[in-house]
Amino acid sequence: MLQIIVGIIFTYLLLSLLATTINELLASWRGWRGYFLDEGLQKMLEKNENEQAYRAFTRNPLYKQLRKHPLIMRISRAPSYLNNHTFSSILLTVLREKYRNSLTLDDFIHALPDGSPLKAALEEAESKGNEVANTLKTLIIKAKSKEEAYNNLNAYIAKLPEGSTSRRALEIIKSKGDRVFDHLDLIQNLLHAENVEGMLDALPKDSKLERILRQLKEETTGEIHEFKAKVNNWFDEVMDRSAGWYKRHMQMITFLVGLTIAASLNADTFKIYRHLSTNSDARQKVAELATDFVSKNETLPEIDATNARKMQKEISAMLTEDVGKLRNPLGLGWEFEEVNGVKIIQGDNPDDPLGSWAMRFLGWIITALAISLGAPFWFDVLKRMVNIKGAGREAQSAPTQVIVQTNK
Repeated sequence: MLQIIVGIIFTYLLLSLLATTINELLASWRGWRGYFLDEGLQKMLEKNENEQAYRAFTRNPLYKQLRKHPLIMRISRAPSYLNNHTFSSILLTVLREKYRNSLTLDDFIHALPDGSPLKAALEEAESKGNEVANTLKTLIIKAKSKEEAYNNLNAYIAKLPEGSTSRRALEIIKSKGDRVFDHLDLIQNLLHAENVEGMLDALPKDSKLERILRQLKEETTGEIHEFKAKVNNWFDEVMDRSAGWYKRHMQMITFLVGLTIAASLNADTFKIYRHLSTNSDARQKVAELATDFVSKNETLPEIDATNARKMQKEISAMLTEDVGKLRNPLGLGWEFEEVNGVKIIQGDNPDDPLGSWAMRFLGWIITALAISLGAPFWFDVLKRMVNIKGAGREAQSAPTQVIVQTNK
């Protein structure tokens, strides 16, 4: 009986390994990991409520770098993996950009001391209307130094029509020379300040994302590194749930793949049991194959999306060889016989073909359910059973010590 159990478990193990390989290839081809990661990001960034934040996040150069491969770009909206540090870095970059864009010319003016040429220039620009004010604001935001700001101002003026109001207003500012940008560093400090409160103020008021981030901020002293740590934890919690969604999805896929394998190989658990029960040579052969597999493999081969693609031929060859060795001992496959002039599947009851198919389908279901438990589960069970079998053989082969007691 133990050999029968070992044979069935070994069959489940090999078919589970085959299903795992197919699953990883499917997951890679269909981009399922990226899909569920993206679903998690959409929930975190509230895409339906605040699509602008989601779009800014996914258009970030660092994020795009993670999915730069053309295959990933084509099959998935997101990379298959994103760590919490990368997420928080991109999110804070998005928030900083929103914060900078939310700053007005008045904010710049208030950051400058009285008597500053730049303050006077900004006030002058503000009085000339939105176009001049916005132009100067943009030039200041993009410039890294006063020289760069002045050169950008010159280049912009050169593109404006002669005699236009905007050109005349900007030329007045330009006439003061690059000293007009002497206090640019004060505005740069304002632009690059790690102002968590300011970043959150730039989000849509009372949006779910704003409420969540504000709650995280309230759990800190307001320091940016503390806030980032809270964002990291939030990301990990959401990704744990996302991993759960992916796992449930893959459990269903594994069952369907297992059912397909069982039907293709006619790996009917009932049939396998009957075959091993009535064929001692088959039992012995399968038990030897199982013992040999355990002795050669301390652990199972790691099969993930990466090595499933790289080692597809090697893994397929290994599994094909092992499953092929089981084909005859287990009676796998489809064989037909002729009964009363009618060709039927070998072993079927010619008087009840429907019942035979019903039992066969039930056997496939049991095999598919077993496959869905996963190869690691069956490998652990097989090792225990092989050890029990080996211990039993040693006990049987151990010499019996006979003690003869003589009376003196």
